Amino acid sequence: MGVGWCARSTYVIYRGQMKRTNIHLSERQRERLHRLAEYVDLNAAEIVRRALDRYLDEEEAKLGLQPIKTDK
Repeated sequence: MGVGWCARSTYVIYRGQMKRTNIHLSERQRERLHRLAEYVDLNAAEIVRRALDRYLDEEEAKLGLQPIKTDK
Protein backbone atom coordinates (compact mmCIF):
# COMPACT_ATOMS: atom_id res chain seq x y z
CA MET A 1 0.00 0.00 0.00
CA GLY A 2 1.46 3.38 -0.98
CA VAL A 3 1.09 6.68 0.79
CA GLY A 4 0.33 9.85 -1.17
CA TRP A 5 1.38 13.21 0.19
CA CYS A 6 -0.97 16.16 0.03
CA ALA A 7 -0.24 19.82 0.72
CA ARG A 8 0.04 21.10 4.26
CA SER A 9 0.98 17.75 5.85
CA THR A 10 -2.31 16.02 5.02
CA TYR A 11 -1.80 12.36 4.15
CA VAL A 12 -4.05 10.16 2.04
CA ILE A 13 -3.65 6.38 1.82
CA TYR A 14 -3.73 4.85 -1.67
CA ARG A 15 -3.84 1.21 -2.69
CA GLY A 16 -0.99 0.41 -5.04
CA GLN A 17 1.30 2.87 -6.74
CA MET A 18 0.24 6.01 -8.53
CA LYS A 19 1.44 6.88 -12.01
CA ARG A 20 2.15 10.42 -13.15
CA THR A 21 -0.20 11.71 -15.86
CA ASN A 22 -0.12 15.11 -17.51
CA ILE A 23 -3.31 16.93 -18.46
CA HIS A 24 -3.88 20.20 -20.25
CA LEU A 25 -6.22 22.71 -18.59
CA SER A 26 -7.50 26.06 -19.77
CA GLU A 27 -6.26 29.02 -17.77
CA ARG A 28 -9.73 29.36 -16.24
CA GLN A 29 -9.80 25.68 -15.18
CA ARG A 30 -6.33 25.98 -13.69
CA GLU A 31 -7.22 29.11 -11.73
CA ARG A 32 -10.45 27.55 -10.42
CA LEU A 33 -8.66 24.34 -9.46
CA HIS A 34 -5.93 26.13 -7.53
CA ARG A 35 -8.41 28.47 -5.83
CA LEU A 36 -10.45 25.48 -4.67
CA ALA A 37 -7.30 23.63 -3.56
CA GLU A 38 -6.29 26.58 -1.42
CA TYR A 39 -9.76 26.89 0.07
CA VAL A 40 -10.18 23.20 0.99
CA ASP A 41 -6.53 22.74 2.02
CA LEU A 42 -5.71 19.97 -0.48
CA ASN A 43 -3.35 19.93 -3.41
CA ALA A 44 -4.66 20.17 -6.96
CA ALA A 45 -3.74 16.56 -7.79
CA GLU A 46 -5.92 15.21 -4.97
CA ILE A 47 -8.88 17.27 -6.14
CA VAL A 48 -8.43 16.02 -9.72
CA ARG A 49 -8.19 12.38 -8.52
CA ARG A 50 -11.39 12.71 -6.48
CA ALA A 51 -13.27 14.41 -9.32
CA LEU A 52 -12.09 11.81 -11.83
CA ASP A 53 -13.14 8.95 -9.53
CA ARG A 54 -16.64 10.42 -9.20
CA TYR A 55 -16.92 10.95 -12.96
CA LEU A 56 -15.70 7.44 -13.80
CA ASP A 57 -18.03 5.85 -11.21
CA GLU A 58 -21.02 7.68 -12.71
CA GLU A 59 -20.14 6.88 -16.34
CA GLU A 60 -19.38 3.21 -15.64
CA ALA A 61 -22.69 2.88 -13.78
CA LYS A 62 -24.58 4.43 -16.72
CA LEU A 63 -22.94 1.96 -19.10
CA GLY A 64 -23.39 -1.01 -16.77
CA LEU A 65 -19.64 -1.62 -16.57
CA GLN A 66 -18.25 -3.58 -13.65
CA PRO A 67 -15.68 -1.74 -11.53
CA ILE A 68 -12.07 -2.66 -12.19
CA LYS A 69 -10.56 -4.56 -9.27
CA THR A 70 -7.44 -2.84 -7.98
CA ASP A 71 -6.18 -5.54 -5.57
CA LYS A 72 -3.13 -7.11 -7.18
